[in-house]
Amino acid sequence: MAEDDVERQVEKPRAAAERSVHAVFYIASWIFFSNLTILFNKWIIDTRGFRYPVTLTCWHLIFATAATQVLARTTRLLDGRRNVKMTGRLYLRAIVPIGLLYSASLVCSNMVYLYLSVAFIQMLKAAAPVAVLLTAWAWRVEEPSLRRLVNILFIVAGVALASVGEIDFSWTGFLYQLGGTVFEAVRLIMIQVLLSGDSAAQKMDPLVSPQVRPG
Repeated sequence: MAEDDVERQVEKPRAAAERSVHAVFYIASWIFFSNLTILFNKWIIDTRGFRYPVTLTCWHLIFATAATQVLARTTRLLDGRRNVKMTGRLYLRAIVPIGLLYSASLVCSNMVYLYLSVAFIQMLKAAAPVAVLLTAWAWRVEEPSLRRLVNILFIVAGVALASVGEIDFSWTGFLYQLGGTVFEAVRLIMIQVLLSGDSAAQKMDPLVSPQVRPG
């Protein structure tokens, strides 16, 4: 291969990396839109008196489905879905449970606005990394660590103190938030296993994984 060809092949990924958006932009956007969605849901359910959180979950999933279908047909972001060899058995064992967990997480996360304040909900969400780490240990995705266990205990203690000091504490709301956190933790670990599997069918792009269908 000519030296000029080698240089061109090296320069292509380098130029693409220079044109790509920094990861900080995506993280900041996720934080902004996530908080905006939380405040908007609380405004609809609490201030405006819309007492049907499950309906919000339904519209959430309908919009997500429509948006990804539009992206699949108008952009090249989801072209990788054509390379995924998805069987009906793998779809039922991997994709369907993730979808059910996602729905359950959204339902619980919306129901909790009927019982708890946004500030307290955000405090309880601080325990989400604890649930994810414990699920990763149970799933054997990560090895247990005494140091991490001590850090977990500190987080649990902080959440417990915040719960004790909450004036408008509701056990129903607390259990909904706990359920949403557990469902989300299991979903995230299942996605990690799916995207990092040994088989070619399991090694999916993060944008493609919600789009796959059984072959």
